[in-house]
Parts: sequence; structure tokens; C-alpha cells
Amino acid sequence: MNAWNPTRDALRTALVLAVLGEPTRLPAPASVDLQRFWHQFDATAPAHLRWGFEAATVLLGAVLPALLGHGRTLPHMTAAARDAYIHRVAGLPVAADLIQIVKVVAALGYFADEGVEDAARGVSP
Repeated sequence: MNAWNPTRDALRTALVLAVLGEPTRLPAPASVDLQRFWHQFDATAPAHLRWGFEAATVLLGAVLPALLGHGRTLPHMTAAARDAYIHRVAGLPVAADLIQIVKVVAALGYFADEGVEDAARGVSP
């Protein structure tokens, strides 16, 4: 699971961006380079968190969009379609639990960025 996989990274990045939305006082999540975070996450995150996030990535990023008729995986959906999709699946029992796992990882990845951390602390660049 530590090998770099562009499809997997695209799925999990799209998933993270979908749950983060657009904060008003912090940098846009799309401006954060998550690639370094993914390498660190794969190398250091506890196994149960990596496995849970991997399950969430596959189910929420690829399987459920197909089952719900979107015809494309999460990275290929527009931002508005991703947002609507996340709100829709948040009401499904298993998906809701997986979204909570994604939110934890999303926060870790987003705030791992120095620019986001500085902005959150009110530090000027």
C-alpha cells in the first residue's frame, strides 16, 4: 500500500477536497499540495487508519458513485457534483461512518500544509 499509485492518489485527493469544502478564512483546499502528505500518511499512519481510509477511498470515491448513477469516479466529477454527492451519501449508514474517517484524514492533510497552518494561527507569510 506504500507504492505510489496515481489513480488512488487522485481518488483520495478528490475525496479530501469534497469533504473539506471551501473555507472562507483559510487557503482553498485545492491550493494545497497533498502529495507530500500522502507519502507521509502511507509511511506513518496507524494501520487501522490507513485501512479505514483505503476502504473509504474505494467505496466513496469509485464504487458508490457508480452505484448511484454518476457514471464517473469522484475525481472526474465537477466540484458541485462532488459536493452534492457527499451530502447525499452522508445520509447512508455505512457511508456516513466512512465520511467521518475521511474528515479526520482531510484535516490532517489540510493542516499539514505550512500555509494553512500559518493562516489558521494568524501568522503572516
